[in-house]
Amino acid sequence: MSNYGRMAMRALIVGAGVAGLATAVALRRNGIDVTVIERAAELSEVGAGVVLGPHAMRVLESLGIAAEIKRSDEPPETITFYDMVSGEVRNRTQLGEAGAKLYGAPLYKTHRRDLIDALARHLDGTEIRLNCSVVDVKQDDRSVTVILERGEAVLGDLLIGADGLRSKVRSAIFGESESISTGLLAWRTVLPTTLLSKALTLDTNVWSGAGRHVVCYPIRRGKQFYAAFYVPADEIHREDWATAGDVADLRASFKDACKDVREITEAVTEAFITAINYRYPLPEWHRGRIVLIGDAAHPVLPTSGSGAAMALEDSVALAACLHRSGSNLEAAFSEFQARRKPRTTRLLHQSRGDLTAFHEKAPERQAAYGRMGRGMLKLDQAGYERFAWLYGYDEVAESNKPFDLFNASPLVRPSRPAAARAFDLWSNALKFEDEDWMSERAAYERFMSSLCALPEDVSVETVDCDGVPALCVIPPGGKSGPAVLHLHGGGYVFGSAKSSVLLAAGLARAIGGWALVPEFRLVPEHTPMQMQEDVRAAFAWLSRRADPVAVSGECSGGGLALSLAAKLRHENVTRPAALYLLSPFADLTLTAASIDGNRRTEPWMTRRRLLTLAGAFIQDREPDDPAISPLRGNLAGLPPMRVFAARGEALADDARALVAAAKSAGGDAELHLFDDSIHSFALFEFLPETDEFFRAIRRHAHSNTYVGATP
Repeated sequence: MSNYGRMAMRALIVGAGVAGLATAVALRRNGIDVTVIERAAELSEVGAGVVLGPHAMRVLESLGIAAEIKRSDEPPETITFYDMVSGEVRNRTQLGEAGAKLYGAPLYKTHRRDLIDALARHLDGTEIRLNCSVVDVKQDDRSVTVILERGEAVLGDLLIGADGLRSKVRSAIFGESESISTGLLAWRTVLPTTLLSKALTLDTNVWSGAGRHVVCYPIRRGKQFYAAFYVPADEIHREDWATAGDVADLRASFKDACKDVREITEAVTEAFITAINYRYPLPEWHRGRIVLIGDAAHPVLPTSGSGAAMALEDSVALAACLHRSGSNLEAAFSEFQARRKPRTTRLLHQSRGDLTAFHEKAPERQAAYGRMGRGMLKLDQAGYERFAWLYGYDEVAESNKPFDLFNASPLVRPSRPAAARAFDLWSNALKFEDEDWMSERAAYERFMSSLCALPEDVSVETVDCDGVPALCVIPPGGKSGPAVLHLHGGGYVFGSAKSSVLLAAGLARAIGGWALVPEFRLVPEHTPMQMQEDVRAAFAWLSRRADPVAVSGECSGGGLALSLAAKLRHENVTRPAALYLLSPFADLTLTAASIDGNRRTEPWMTRRRLLTLAGAFIQDREPDDPAISPLRGNLAGLPPMRVFAARGEALADDARALVAAAKSAGGDAELHLFDDSIHSFALFEFLPETDEFFRAIRRHAHSNTYVGATP
């Protein structure tokens, strides 16, 4: 970052960790006088390593510090994830030269003390006041005052709270609040590499297992290694809570681990213990002349591997905002919060999900995570899709761009009020607290249930379809006439029969009959073949009780409907009379241009979410296998097909490609694309296009396909 010229301003920074010192460097480069206040007696960090990803290295380059980090270490080639007990490889992410090409910079690891020292060397002449504990802060229209424990008052123009998870500055302006315990403690240590055998490959490694995980990587050009062991808090037994613990407890926690982990624990003679806590994102990061940064504002879990990176990004972002706004601190702090909050909140969300996955205890869910991971790896071998948003981001460049505080969202809402309402509902379907696929599934069910108020004249019966539970949705007239097998959506991972009864009721009315909604097994705890077997069984059951039978599906239900029709094509059995597909998710290769092309108008099916959902379904198959991606298969001889989608959704090109391929194969296929709408729009009965959807199906059902359908 260039020097913008002096600003007649004095900044007080409480906290001399990575966030505080980096911000001091960034502000000084912009000509702002800085005083750093630190409670410790010296600038030191005990027994801790730190990962500096490409996003962090870009900031250090801008601050003139990256060269020092590069001299002290070498970038790793990979991060490898292992099973804690078996030692088998679960996943691997490319770094090194491959990572530098993907993300524009390499990843480094270093001792936190080395990073602190490098930052401090760039603050020569800056006042750093050590051994100064803060007890209170006060402010008025002209200044801010920090009150020290010894009674001294330090005056400045603005105050930056960089004092971590237990921030005194945060408590002073927002009140006391307890951090949230994960129930885990971490043993942390740095040891000479010579303590390990040559048989142990010491790269950047993560071992995860039931209720615990280990992170280990070499630092200081391989002369030392950093290790962190995360265990349930009740596995550490002692009468006092001093910093150090009895390593016998550590070894006991990993007595059943693979030999590599056991070797590392045997090498440990001393380690420091820290609690693993976090906080929910604060509604506000600033008040008056005071702003919070780093862990004081947005503490992330260590599974993010980016706590230091977020602090470094904060430093240049805040400096740029202050440069633009000058003495208008409210404008500077508001812009800083608006720029940084979405990214840091997303990282905390991801780190909580990773922690849950790393520590999963149930064997069946461990297996499910493994299947999902293997499927995602087939789509994203280098880890780019998973980490590009994090590693590929350049806060230095972004902070120097103009920023519209009132139009900061990267998403573009529909112009129509009803569509904007549905857009917002999708945007908030999952909450920050939904940290893994199980909790997300529950949240999705709650969301869908809020949309499913059935009309009083529609009844629902529970039936058993040869072992597959299902719901019969029956409008007035009973179970007579044609029927529709409706396959619910949810990306193969979410959804239920109950969550789709309202849509099924509308479809039943449109064809002039009734609907069956099967409760098929979901992935990743089951396989895609089991899911398809359930759908096949439900169709067979329904075909014995109704004629004709159409098949409908929204999102993943559309993919299942297409797979079913392809499977039945050459069998000597009753086949679907028609396919009605709404926003079909039928190509799990994720190569459709609309996934990225419509990223600003798609609030739900983001590439990241599609990657997770597709990985859960693919598992050990290939993404382009027609059994997985029916759009990739032979579409000749399929029933008449009506496909509906929003022009601005991620899956719009799947709908286009499906109709084009079906027509090319000689089929009867028709595409209905709606402008200014959203994914699976017919789930929202208040949208005008939902009525158009049902009218189009009614017209088709009435045109010689379904006797008895009402126009």
